[in-house]
Amino acid sequence: MSRLSYANLLVVGSVTGGIGREFLNSLKDDPNKQKFWSPPPDALDVTDPVSIDKFLANHMAMGFGPFQHVFYAAGTKSLGFVGDLDIESIKHTFDVNVFGFINLLQGLMKIQDSGRICVITSETSIVPMRATIGYCSSKAALAMALKVASRELTPKWHITGIMPTGVEDTPMTNDDIKVTAELRGWTEEATIEAFNVRPMGRMVHKDEVASLARWLLFHSPEAMAGSIVEMRGG
Repeated sequence: MSRLSYANLLVVGSVTGGIGREFLNSLKDDPNKQKFWSPPPDALDVTDPVSIDKFLANHMAMGFGPFQHVFYAAGTKSLGFVGDLDIESIKHTFDVNVFGFINLLQGLMKIQDSGRICVITSETSIVPMRATIGYCSSKAALAMALKVASRELTPKWHITGIMPTGVEDTPMTNDDIKVTAELRGWTEEATIEAFNVRPMGRMVHKDEVASLARWLLFHSPEAMAGSIVEMRGG
């Protein structure tokens, strides 16, 4: 199957209206599009290997074949200072952000021997941020999980990642703005201004992330395997 065919594309994490949803929107007018799959969490729960196996088995039983392309944009965040967060909320962040990716990869490996996967990471995997100990550490673990999996599975599996530095107008970023303003005693306007302090003078746009994801999934050369591309805006 050509890389330009989306017949067996799986998009995970498109329900909340963030990067995953923008990625789906970017495919609507593409003449190469055939069919893609974007199941809600109740149909594909990445924290539950049984749910993953069931979804993939049903997909195969209907004769659609393996997923040759997977965009993993699932993610969650627990906000609060380390002394205030309960450990269960931090564990849930890891369950989605790290173990969700590993669960899905292991499930896919049961039904197919190759594929191309693009994963959304975060600059918080390398930049510590206050009140986000669960999120920062989970994204750091996700980045390393991606690299280890790529080291083990290349060339049959082509696994890449994107590390955006703050994406404008996503549910997660909007929550960050509100919580950061509360924690620091700023107005939301001042917080947005602080978020925009980067050489290009603004946050990364969702469509820019979606565009890079499409290239990594469908066009990037084999040598990109294991790479995490930073979108720093300067």
